[in-house]
Amino acid sequence: MCTFVGKCEGISSCLSMNSMPGLHHSALAAGLLIFAAFALTASCKREREQGSLFPKSERTLTTSYDFDDILNAGEIIVGTLSGPDSYYDFNGEPMGKQYALVQHFASAKGLGIRVELAHSDTELAEKLMQGEIDMAAYQLPTFLIEKYGLHAAGATDSVRHSAWAVNSRTPELEQALREWYSPSVEREIADAERKKEENRYVVKRSVRPAFISRERGLISVYDDLFRKGAVVSGLDWRLLAAVCYTESGFDPNAVSGAGARGLMQLMPATARNLGVTDAFSPEQNVDGGARLLKRLVQDFSDIRSPGERLKFALAAYNGGPGHVRDAMALARKYGHSAQDWAQVCEYILLLSQPEYYRDPVVRHGYMVGRETARYVETVAARYEAYGGRIAFAGSAPADPREAPESEQMRRQNNKYTHGTEILPPDDPAFQPPTD
Repeated sequence: MCTFVGKCEGISSCLSMNSMPGLHHSALAAGLLIFAAFALTASCKREREQGSLFPKSERTLTTSYDFDDILNAGEIIVGTLSGPDSYYDFNGEPMGKQYALVQHFASAKGLGIRVELAHSDTELAEKLMQGEIDMAAYQLPTFLIEKYGLHAAGATDSVRHSAWAVNSRTPELEQALREWYSPSVEREIADAERKKEENRYVVKRSVRPAFISRERGLISVYDDLFRKGAVVSGLDWRLLAAVCYTESGFDPNAVSGAGARGLMQLMPATARNLGVTDAFSPEQNVDGGARLLKRLVQDFSDIRSPGERLKFALAAYNGGPGHVRDAMALARKYGHSAQDWAQVCEYILLLSQPEYYRDPVVRHGYMVGRETARYVETVAARYEAYGGRIAFAGSAPADPREAPESEQMRRQNNKYTHGTEILPPDDPAFQPPTD
């Protein structure tokens, strides 16, 4: 029997062997041998194309794909590294100075942008050299640009001796970037992006009271909308109210610095995806927020505990599901439970550090984790204050006496109990009747 060991030279010797004595003179044998030759030759061709016979550094592009081709396609593929200064996803909104700069260039040329993330400078340079991306919108060190035979073009940093880069086979793109870029353009875009980042968590809103009437169980004027959202989502209407108050303070005209709008603070892209045509409409916004939260709960169906699943969904509502999945992957990598929010939350916080957001298991890069961690805590506390009984420590308690309740909620009075103190079951003064 002939064994192919990765050498194309082995084909002729393999075919010359008399390894099928019973079929040597038959037409079937001839057909099988011809098929084997074709398969082995194709295998060799694929192996060469995939680069397994040659190191990556020796690979070159066989065809050029320059700026005219990019314009015809209507999209430029941009490679970068995730980071607070370069690129990161904030609730579906791309941010970062380097991204803002390349967005300015693309908009001026009528192009869309597709971002491909690398985990290191070297990986980014290799992607560009191999034609996997059109340009590197990241400050690559000059020595690395020269090492890989790339050309510097676009934004530069003379202090750090770094620049954006393009493949040497794309002179038209290189020229377009050189004509577009100037230090004044960079200063203008950098100032605008800095203001945007400073205001990303600032919400312009007129905060309403957290309760209309505790005694009557009225939280807000939007309670009917929350109850409709509960039917749509299968979630407690008071949870939707807690999310809404945390997001907008019950102000339907609230707008954040990042562009989120309305009662449930839907980002523009998210609103479009949910079919919300008027984000300032209380009906549409609450309905969209309820459906989004339902979708996120379903997306984390692999979290076994309903209470924990809700925490993961809330974190995704605030920070994006991709970042939450990255934190789960880090938790698994470092021997912690990806099912427990408290343990995953530690890595949510660590995703603001390069050591973690550039880890190979991380797909969505940098995030401001402290805001997401605080958000889950805030919604949980508000929901408890509204009398929610879905346990945030796991699953719903079996015994009503174990249900979490705030002190305010436990000892409230109303017109029917005026002058009478209401004691919870675990109060030392509470004694069951005896015979």
